[in-house]
Amino acid sequence: MTVRSGLLRLSLIAALLVAVLAPASEASHQDNLEKAVQGLGGDALLNLTSLRIESSGTRATLDEGDDPDGPPGYPGPYTMTTSVDPSQAAFRLDTDMVSFVGIPRTLTEVVTEDGGYLDGQDNNFAPPFTAPMLSDRHVSTLLHQLLLHPQLLIAFAADNPDVASSQGRLLVIDIDGHPLYMAINRATGRPSRVWMLESDPLRRDTRMEVRYSDWTEVDGVQFPTEVVVRYAGKVVQEETRNSIEVNPALAPDLFDFPAGITPVFDPVLAERGIVNHQYLQSFAALGFPRDGFQPNVIGAELATGVYHLTGGTHHSLAVVQEGGVTVVEAPLDEVRSAAIVDWIDANIGLPVAHVVPSHFHADHSAGARYFFNNGADIVVHQNVKQFWAKVMRARSTVVPDRDEPPRGVLRRIATVPAGGSYVIDDPVNPVGVHTIESDHSSDLMIVEAGGVLFVVDIFSPGLPAGPDAAPIVPRVLELGLTIDTVAGGHGGTIPWSDFAALFP
Repeated sequence: MTVRSGLLRLSLIAALLVAVLAPASEASHQDNLEKAVQGLGGDALLNLTSLRIESSGTRATLDEGDDPDGPPGYPGPYTMTTSVDPSQAAFRLDTDMVSFVGIPRTLTEVVTEDGGYLDGQDNNFAPPFTAPMLSDRHVSTLLHQLLLHPQLLIAFAADNPDVASSQGRLLVIDIDGHPLYMAINRATGRPSRVWMLESDPLRRDTRMEVRYSDWTEVDGVQFPTEVVVRYAGKVVQEETRNSIEVNPALAPDLFDFPAGITPVFDPVLAERGIVNHQYLQSFAALGFPRDGFQPNVIGAELATGVYHLTGGTHHSLAVVQEGGVTVVEAPLDEVRSAAIVDWIDANIGLPVAHVVPSHFHADHSAGARYFFNNGADIVVHQNVKQFWAKVMRARSTVVPDRDEPPRGVLRRIATVPAGGSYVIDDPVNPVGVHTIESDHSSDLMIVEAGGVLFVVDIFSPGLPAGPDAAPIVPRVLELGLTIDTVAGGHGGTIPWSDFAALFP
C-alpha cells in the first residue's frame, strides 16, 4: 500500500486530518501542491513503502527557564530512530535522551491509526512502564512527526486535495479545522517552513513553526537533514538527520501493540492533541508529560482555613479570608482551575479574590488567567509584571476563554518587590508572599499562611531535599516567620522541625 492510501486511512480512522477547506484558487492550489510533490520526489515520494531515519538533536521547553524573556528551559540532547510504515500510518520512535538536570531516559513511542503506546521511562521520577497513550499524546505525537517529515504531509495532501487550499504562494493544509501554512520554494518545489497557530495554556494564541534546510536526495526522495522547531519565536527543537533509508525492510511486528494494550479514542483529548500540540510534546520530552486533564481535587485542612489542594501532579493552597479565598498556585490549565473553583464552591462557598502563582513556569501558572477572568486579582514578582500583563491581555482564539477577559489589567496585578514581601491582609488569615533567591527561576516566591509554608519545585515533601532547598531555612529565619508545616506544590507535607533538621 502506498504512503498516500496509508495516510488516507489515518485521516479517516484517527480523525486527525478530516476537515474540508474550499480551495481559494484551484489553479494556484494545484500549482503549489504539484510543485511540492515534484520537488520532493514525484512518484518516488508517492510510492514510499517504509522509512528509517537516525537522528540526533536537542529539545527544550518554553517557559521553564530562568526568565520568560530568556531561552526555553532544560535543553536536553537526544538520539532517535524513527521507523515509518505508511500502510499502517504508523510511526515508531526509539529514543535515548537526557532531560531534567541530567537524568537519562530510554523510551519507545508507537503511534498508528488505531492509537499509540509507550514503553520505557516516560517520566523522570517514575520507573519504566508499558501503557496505552491517551488520545492527546497520540494525536500530538502523530502531528509532530508529520510536521518533522514534510514528505509525508505533502503526500497526504496530494491524495486528499479536499484538505488542501492555497493563499497566494502558501499551501494550506487543514488539520481538523486548524490550518497549517506551508511556504513552497518556487524554484525547487521544496517547503522551506510550515507554521500554525496553537493554544499554549499559559500564553494562549502562539505561533509554532518548523523550518527545513540542508536537503539531500535518497533514492529519488528529497529530505531535509536539518529541522528546527520554533515556538513563540524561540527555538525549542533542533534535529539533524544522520542517516536516511528509503523503503527498508521493517520487521512485520515492529508496530504491534503489546498484549493487553488497548488505546481508547477520546475526541476531546484528540482535539487537545492538536491545539496544545507543542506544549504536550515539549513536556513529554522534558520527562514531565502533561497528557490528559487533572480535574480531581482533594482538600486537606492543614491549619484553620488553610487547605492543601492535591489530587493530581501539581498542588495548590486555598486560604479562607474575609474578602474571599486566596488561591496559591494555579497549575496546568483552566480545566484544573475550574475544578479548584468547583471544590471551593462546594466546601467553602466564597469567591476567589486573589491568585498567587509561585513563579511563571507554565506548568505552575497557566491556570491563573481563569481565576483572573473570574474576578481574582493576581500577585506576582515585580520581575514578571509586564509578562503577566501580556498573558492576561493575550488573544485566545484557538481555544476561547471560558469567560470574557476583564478590563483594567495592570491595576489588578500586585507585585512583590525583589528581595521583599507582600501581604494579602486579613484579620484571621493574612497571606504573606515572599521572594526567594533561586536558580530555578528569577521570580520564585514562597507563601505563608496560618503557619503553613507553601514551597514549589525547590523542595517537594516526600522526595529527597536537594541543594535548591538550602535557601528556604535562612529565608524563613530572616523573615521571622513561625512555621509549623511545609506543604509542597508537588508531594505532600512535612513538619517544619523535620524539614529544618535537613539543613542544620
